[in-house]
Amino acid sequence: MIFLCVNQFEFGKCNQDVYIIESWIEGRNAGEIIPDLTKREQYNLGLEAGRILKVIHSIPAPENHFDWEIRFNEKSIVKLRCIMSVPLNWTEQKILSLI
Repeated sequence: MIFLCVNQFEFGKCNQDVYIIESWIEGRNAGEIIPDLTKREQYNLGLEAGRILKVIHSIPAPENHFDWEIRFNEKSIVKLRCIMSVPLNWTEQKILSLI
C-alpha cells in the first residue's frame, strides 16, 4: 500500500497562531478508505502509523521551546472565558467538553 505525504512549502507565525502551507494531494481521505481494508491491512497500517509517530516523538524540542502544559492551560483559560461570556445556562460538563 502506498501513501503519499504533502510537501510543506511554508511554515510561519501570525500573531499568536501558526500556519502551514502544504501541497494538495489528490485522493480519498484515509477515514474513508480504512473501513474497506481487511482487519490485517488495518492492523498493519496502525503499526506503520505507530512507527512513524515513534520517530516524530523522538525528535527533541528546541531548548527555547515553550512549555506545552503552560501553553495548553493558557489556551484553556481563554476558551473558558469566552464560553462563560455567552449569556446561556452552561453546565460544568458542557463547558469542559468545549475546552
